[in-house]
Amino acid sequence: ILKSTHGNVKSTAEILGLSRATIYRKISKFGIDLDEYRN
Repeated sequence: ILKSTHGNVKSTAEILGLSRATIYRKISKFGIDLDEYRN
């Protein structure tokens, strides 16, 4: 989903029905680099 939203956390959160804070926690937990999706 991050790929399809080009790294947009707000859009990703809305699609998944989660808060932005939850998305950021998962990004941190799994060591995801948002810059890889923001192209």
